[in-house]
Amino acid sequence: MATKRPPDRRPVAKKPAAKRPVAKARFRRRLGGAVAATVVAVGVLYVVAFPAQTLWTQRTATTKAEAEFSDLHAQRVSAKHKADLLTTPAQIEKLAREIYGFQHPGDEVYNVLPGPTEPTGLPTTWPFTGVERALSGT
Repeated sequence: MATKRPPDRRPVAKKPAAKRPVAKARFRRRLGGAVAATVVAVGVLYVVAFPAQTLWTQRTATTKAEAEFSDLHAQRVSAKHKADLLTTPAQIEKLAREIYGFQHPGDEVYNVLPGPTEPTGLPTTWPFTGVERALSGT
């Protein structure tokens, strides 16, 4: 059997100059990878996230505009219906009598006054004296 040689006890000269370029190269590769990943992430934001936000804003504005359009369309239909009613002589006469108080010659018009109001039931002490009479109109 072969005998083992004792390990060499001499100090080994370190080669800092040889290892340093390897460490710098590894650091530069990692830094380059991080910068590339950041550039890709920013690119994805510009391509996907910002247009998606704009699309969402436009979709909300479109929904509001469609709701306003449907309301305006309903108002337009209602106004057209009222305008069609105003072309009939019977409707014109009805509105003239109700709104403006017009009448045919020889018609008798009666104005009906409201009835007396119920007493409010306030106490007869100082701050309320005469208030009930003023409110009831008697």
